Amino acid sequence: AMLREFNIRGIIMGNNSYGSYGGWDAATWTREVQSYVEAARKHPDILAFFQPGNEPPCDQGYFDFHNRLCTAVLKEAPDLKVIGPGKAWNCHGVNAGEMRAFIEACGKSTDILNWHIYARCPSSVRDEVLYWTKQAEGKLRSPGPVRVMFTEADAWNTRDSQFNYLLDRAFTFLPMPEILACFQYCMRPRTEGGSYWFGVLMGPAPDHVKPTGEFAANYNGYWIFRNLRGKRVATEAAVTPAEAAEHCRAIASASPDGKAVTVVTYYDTGHFDGRTKSGEARFALTVKLPPGTYTLQRSDADGMARSVKDVEGTVQATAQVEATLKPCKAAAFTWTRQE
Repeated sequence: AMLREFNIRGIIMGNNSYGSYGGWDAATWTREVQSYVEAARKHPDILAFFQPGNEPPCDQGYFDFHNRLCTAVLKEAPDLKVIGPGKAWNCHGVNAGEMRAFIEACGKSTDILNWHIYARCPSSVRDEVLYWTKQAEGKLRSPGPVRVMFTEADAWNTRDSQFNYLLDRAFTFLPMPEILACFQYCMRPRTEGGSYWFGVLMGPAPDHVKPTGEFAANYNGYWIFRNLRGKRVATEAAVTPAEAAEHCRAIASASPDGKAVTVVTYYDTGHFDGRTKSGEARFALTVKLPPGTYTLQRSDADGMARSVKDVEGTVQATAQVEATLKPCKAAAFTWTRQE
């Protein structure tokens, strides 16, 4: 029910990582294809995507596997959208030779480009997305503009650094129609041993949901966007002083049912020079509201804390609000229409 309420679409993952398909015999092939098709038929409104391999080698052996598996699955479940190659190029950036080879060999059985972006600067990923969506035009299974999906992303940072990284990524990716989704793992910060935990807010058993302590920066970085749903709408954000303005972000949306409008604001570190320019940023926000009378709720978050406050009064037509933020602080404003 929650997945449908929030319009979440899932991925059927192929049982193959790092080239392990090499051990598939005839019985495994039959069993795997059947399981993917059955899943797609059982939950057609939720399971919309299929990823044949996880971080595979981008070589001819995998290309042959990808095409064979996709052909078999799509024959029985043609509405699935195939994503690939699912390669972990991470901080090195996309390997142009491997990506180009994948598009040429597997484009006709692939609908959406996909790679992993651990520890990547969001602006550099944005540039790669714009480049590769152009390079793949007319070469994929789905007609129309090429789209990208990231099925693994995050960084092994802590507190302000992690929070700033997630907010920078969100404000960079959300306005881009080329990016369908970015699945950001909540990770335990790297230890000296280099270990990390995958999972959604995963903590030590039995406390598996742990939005505090070392996981706070992860959780709060998603939480501040929780009401940003539906379609983007325009918002005016006047920022003072001028030294802070270049590092301030704002994005707004109207909910699908038209009952709420949300604006998320953020004062980033400016790649860690923001603090030296101005110790705070003063936002003056203006956003037009659909007809009706609205109440306002304010949310605040940083790498360690989050809070919610209902603001007294009501507003109609045009909402105006002011906020003062320190570097690495975010605030969200949600106006909800009274029934």
